[in-house]
Amino acid sequence: MTFNVGLFLVMAYTMLEAGNAITIGFLLDTVAGLQGHSGLNQQPFIVLSIMFLAWLNYRGVLATLTFNLVITAIAFLAIIALFLVVQLGGSAVQLDFSAVTTDPMPYGWVGIIAALHFGLWFYLGIEGTCQAAEEVRSPARSLPYGTMAGIMTLLIAATMTWYVCSGLIPWEYLGQAGTPLFDAARVTGNTGLMVLLFVGTLFSTLASANGCINDASRAWFSMGRDHQQTSFDEALKGIEGEIKGNIGMGTSNADRQKIVFFVADGVGDSYKPAGCTSPKGANGGRCIEPIDTAYCKKLKDRGIKVAVLYTTYLPLPDNSFYNDWVKPFESKIATKMEECATPGFYFAVSPTDGIEEAMEALFLKIVSAPRITS
Repeated sequence: MTFNVGLFLVMAYTMLEAGNAITIGFLLDTVAGLQGHSGLNQQPFIVLSIMFLAWLNYRGVLATLTFNLVITAIAFLAIIALFLVVQLGGSAVQLDFSAVTTDPMPYGWVGIIAALHFGLWFYLGIEGTCQAAEEVRSPARSLPYGTMAGIMTLLIAATMTWYVCSGLIPWEYLGQAGTPLFDAARVTGNTGLMVLLFVGTLFSTLASANGCINDASRAWFSMGRDHQQTSFDEALKGIEGEIKGNIGMGTSNADRQKIVFFVADGVGDSYKPAGCTSPKGANGGRCIEPIDTAYCKKLKDRGIKVAVLYTTYLPLPDNSFYNDWVKPFESKIATKMEECATPGFYFAVSPTDGIEEAMEALFLKIVSAPRITS
């Protein structure tokens, strides 16, 4: 199922990227026609746009996303400028929403259905935030901020675009307009605004295509590691990075002890070409191993207590993959999990036991632990 979702994303990004490149060619053809050079061959510009963005992505994610941030900010400011100029009376044509109020659905429900694919584009824009999760220091902290910022940017920009374009451009033309923001700027009769919206439309389209290439490549990358989803190393490093300030000893309300609850079956499956602790080593970069307690030790060395609930790993003696890659360290799974825990804070639960009851028992063991107070 995960692979199918990833494949869908790649196909959607690829089609959107191509659509953006075609829009760039159409925009340049339109501007060339306004300058008296009609009949511009769009294909070279379409190909050059994709080639440039592919080269940029080849340089790395940091360069790609930095470029995207800059041109997206410029495009967003261009939309705000158009909105403000129209609102402050700088347009030769005044806003007219009579068509919206008298006949809000000129195409009927067919028009609504035809517009639904734009919702998919919005979804892809937000999904791109998650595709870049591995590029930030703290995904748990950055992803919510990035997602909310993306949603707010889309809502604000889309609302202003709808407001200005539907008020300046007749719906008969707006329904088939390829570059509605640039067309709205043309209607205002403001040359400076036309230049700004030309740049804004060009940059927004480039940003969309650039994001599609980056996100498609990240989706392929994720699909290649679809089976490597259990990295205890990364999880524990991320937890350690989130715990800041005074660790505390638990002697008072102002001196709170930091405790990590760790619930796992003890077998990691991640991309770890170097340092794999399995007796057989890594298999093409894929490392299946008992938990590497070095990262638990780092937490404990800082005074953080680690409470471990080991959910017993079920052996699969009839499975050849299990026999080849897990059985060689089968006897170490529980031992390593106990080694990860702070002494006295280890609890094992079998498949027939209730995890909820085990968690409660582990919690009570922690809160009832003796503490030295002055």
